[in-house]
Amino acid sequence: MLDRKSIPGVLMQNRFIDTFSRPMDEREQFIDHGPSPSKGKIVYAHGKGCAIFDHFEMVLPKSSSIIRERDSSISVITKRFKINYRPLFEGWGDNLPRNFEKLSLGKELHSLSTYSVRLMVTVDFNVWSLLTTKGWEYYWWLDSFLGKLEESFSKKSFFI
Repeated sequence: MLDRKSIPGVLMQNRFIDTFSRPMDEREQFIDHGPSPSKGKIVYAHGKGCAIFDHFEMVLPKSSSIIRERDSSISVITKRFKINYRPLFEGWGDNLPRNFEKLSLGKELHSLSTYSVRLMVTVDFNVWSLLTTKGWEYYWWLDSFLGKLEESFSKKSFFI
């Protein structure tokens, strides 16, 4: 498992990962307002101004590494493959389903700005790893992970 201390180079250069991996006691909305843990780890909490804390954890295969690419994308490198995550924000507006803003957000349409954001994910397999069947049992999670990732970023899935 990688934690915040394991990826300092990536964190220092990526505000998104820095923000979402920051411990609860280092977030302004939870200082003097969040719950005080008596034992264990807090995995979810609400703070000042409707802030939400959700403990971020990334479990990766042994000997994996995370790097930031020149195009600002993030890559996870394993012995078998390299998976690259590249957020795409091109500044294009997007449309919400009719009355979504009122019924789900409690806001008026004119008070919102909506944008289209996509996530491009590519997987490059190491050619030599494809020539052996040994050890792949530790990497079968990739298929289900990519399916869940696609569903979690799908506008269609979200609005159904």
